[in-house]
Amino acid sequence: MKFPHIGIAALGMRWYNSCNRQSQDRYAALRQAAPDTVITDGGKQMKRIYRLGLGLLCAGLLAAGIPQAAAAHWADQSIDFVQEQQWIDPVSPQDFAPDAPVSRAAVVTALYRMNGAAWEQGGTVPGFADVAAEDCCADAVYWAAAHGVVNGVSETAFRPGDGITREQLAAVLQRFADVRQEIFEEQAGAGAAVFTDWAQIRPYAVESVDWAVRAGLLEGRTGGRFAPQDGCTRAELSVILERYAMRQSVLLSPQDWAAAYYSAAEETAFHTDEGAVQRRVERQDTADTVRETQTYTDAAGRTVQTGRVTARSALPAHAAAQIELDAGAGTVRRYDAAAGRWLVQPLRSGTLPRGMYFIRTETQELILVTPQSYERRENGMIEWLPAQDGVLQVAQREQGYSLILRSGMLRNGSYSDYLIVRAPAPMIDWGDPDAVSRWENYNLTDRNRWCLDGYYYLAPSTYFPYGRNYFHNQPAAYIACKMMRDRHDGASRALGLAMMDGMRRQQNEQGYIPVRSGSVWLRDSYGIAPGYFDTRWNSDLWLGMLDAAYHFGVTEWLAPAQRYADFLLVHAEERHFTVSDGVREGWLVQDYWHPEGQRGPTHTSLNHHAAEAVFLYRIAAMTGEESYAVMADRMVRGIEVTASRWIKPNHDLHYSYRPDGTWGGTDYPDLTYYDLIELQRLYTARHGTANGALTRLIASKKSWMQAQGVL
Repeated sequence: MKFPHIGIAALGMRWYNSCNRQSQDRYAALRQAAPDTVITDGGKQMKRIYRLGLGLLCAGLLAAGIPQAAAAHWADQSIDFVQEQQWIDPVSPQDFAPDAPVSRAAVVTALYRMNGAAWEQGGTVPGFADVAAEDCCADAVYWAAAHGVVNGVSETAFRPGDGITREQLAAVLQRFADVRQEIFEEQAGAGAAVFTDWAQIRPYAVESVDWAVRAGLLEGRTGGRFAPQDGCTRAELSVILERYAMRQSVLLSPQDWAAAYYSAAEETAFHTDEGAVQRRVERQDTADTVRETQTYTDAAGRTVQTGRVTARSALPAHAAAQIELDAGAGTVRRYDAAAGRWLVQPLRSGTLPRGMYFIRTETQELILVTPQSYERRENGMIEWLPAQDGVLQVAQREQGYSLILRSGMLRNGSYSDYLIVRAPAPMIDWGDPDAVSRWENYNLTDRNRWCLDGYYYLAPSTYFPYGRNYFHNQPAAYIACKMMRDRHDGASRALGLAMMDGMRRQQNEQGYIPVRSGSVWLRDSYGIAPGYFDTRWNSDLWLGMLDAAYHFGVTEWLAPAQRYADFLLVHAEERHFTVSDGVREGWLVQDYWHPEGQRGPTHTSLNHHAAEAVFLYRIAAMTGEESYAVMADRMVRGIEVTASRWIKPNHDLHYSYRPDGTWGGTDYPDLTYYDLIELQRLYTARHGTANGALTRLIASKKSWMQAQGVL
């Protein structure tokens, strides 16, 4: 284990009675505030994410003392797994209490979370006098009783604090599987009868124990015993739940497979300086799932596959993809952003939690993003379902390893996406600190997500609809665009180009990629609905396309980039503010526009304006089209004639020029500064001399940044 198991004094039902909604909210807040903790155990750095919540009874402690335990525990891996899935909480930030007995409340809470913690309370709510509606485990108890997973001990009592025996747990697991219509591949000849005490199993539980043993969920104890009336510990429950998640499957009959629909199409997607890149799209429809993959293969043999499994009905945990490695040894890396360090371990059998993994053997290198689950919401939003995320399962075989990307359980209509990047040679120079630093930031399991249908980013609270785990489509594709400047990194080349091609295909007939989500700010200020044009995000994306052409030779992307440039010219012509110093005249181009109308013009922010001019200068230089550079010059003159108005008394810059002719707003700490530096570079390349107004703005912003410690 990664922390000691501390002995705790006897805990009675007072803990259960105090575990109400108020305390649950308090624990949730603490869980969000608590940082990840890294503890050194035996010289090895390891991480534990501590989660507080649902009180000590729902964490599984009974009114009995908990003995001291050693820092390492036989069930470490399973405990890590159930905590990563948020099925079982530790009893404190330092203690999981693996050898403490579990209660009935703890079992139903874990199964309720495995089920997605969702229950529509139709019908009659079970009336248990010892479970109040405000109790932390109430929803779980009501759900379990309503579905027959765990019954009360009587019509009016559930006894949430009572322990659960091994035979009772077998019965509960079988009912849980029946409710979810999940099928386990059972082993022949390995049922309850093999145990020396099988006759002690109570009649009601014989079939369930037999099923649980054949399914590989429960095993015997020492001396060939099953010990049906013994209690179950938190460690044992952790192991059993991990086995449940790993072994459940949907077994299709031959008739189902015969009825399955399969389609595939392949084409040359684009060309690079290395040669053609092929794109293969596959889809398989069955009665229960839709499986889709999109695979890019380049001339160097690197492949990038994005896959999706969509549930057409309740779907148990399942293998989304499997990779066979013919390798004797290897290394697994994962960056722990919370701890600010890389976790490195040998490739070996086991189950690794959700994350982005880098695996290298003597013959190849892989990047794997474990399945992440979502449901669609309005305005192109998706909601991330962390409780249904998948894992990476590594199984050593005689001549190598099997890598299994296992998806979590999916509700009807939800889906999980995964990513596999694979190359027959090393792609990332792990000895280069700059390369390592870049991949620390190329995290596709946090705020940035790459899905089968494009790039998503964590939505702020000012977007609608909004939820804590909502993501919106992001035309700027931040990480993909950064990768287009990573010319010597094979992984950035392969993955970045695949992502950019996916984004390119979202370009509409007018030449831009709409933002499908809604912005409360734009709606209230300008009457702009979802589906609007964002000048910054689109200009950033198409700058990335120019980088792909320049660094990787994808010159055929210049044509769609010119389509965007032509649209941007029209946008600038039709939606700008004319500004003048009495001698010269320039334009400030408005940030946003909606094709179906809005309430008047929007503001012009300096960072948007600069990024648009940068794009126009760049594409003019690459295509020779002078009209793009002429427009960029006009936009720079707009900055020139208003330069003094942008500067605040504290040397920072105003964020925007408003439709009423005033300047205001809080600028980004450093974004505009670097935009202006790049704009100055391109302006100088075109005119042979630096622009004085840009020099002044850059110097002012730099002074403010230094004073604030930003630079």
